[in-house]
Amino acid sequence: MAKVLDQIAVNYHRPVLFIVEGTDKPDLARAREIFLGHSTSLTELHASIVYTFPIGLRYSSDFTIIRNSFNEHYMLPNLKIKHKDGSPDEDCINKISEIIDKRMKEGLIDADARMSIINASGGLMRTLVQLVQRASVGAVGRNSALIQQQDALKAIGKEKSDLIAILSENDYAMLKARFTDKKLISDVAIQNLLQGRALLEYSNGEVWCDVNPLIQDLIANV
Repeated sequence: MAKVLDQIAVNYHRPVLFIVEGTDKPDLARAREIFLGHSTSLTELHASIVYTFPIGLRYSSDFTIIRNSFNEHYMLPNLKIKHKDGSPDEDCINKISEIIDKRMKEGLIDADARMSIINASGGLMRTLVQLVQRASVGAVGRNSALIQQQDALKAIGKEKSDLIAILSENDYAMLKARFTDKKLISDVAIQNLLQGRALLEYSNGEVWCDVNPLIQDLIANV
């Protein structure tokens, strides 16, 4: 690989950049092994490399050691559907709506379905895309050219079920506490909840978190 990179540099006189996706998806134990145990291997190539990084490990006590092995790290926070005080963030809601418009033709989703999907996404792009895809499949299954509220709610229900399936009984108390105080702390349970997307991180001058809106109704009753 090193010889190939050197040859590219010689022949094209351009720097080489790798973007490695998927390295944020392993569980935290495996991610720790990758980024802490093999940091030298990850950085030894004579090229610029961008790795996706698990959000849960960001709040591990190992992060300082991991960070020192890499030149730089960047956070890409989720878009906020709401401010920390619970009031709607209209600017971010409009941006998410624009993202939907860029991924599908105009007139394929009604207003109610659009807002339900936006609110349920929590500003997480992966969830937003999954919800729109699932809702569109539901509309096609009804032989409809328009995604309607029933399609959105069905898609949201499936996403919610997937999220509930990863929660343990002890997780609910931890989520309830974070739902109340919005604090991000370095705790193994918090790391796992961030990694599993039961907790979502936000930033607007300060870093905070909130319970994924898909399960907020469950947490509110704990």
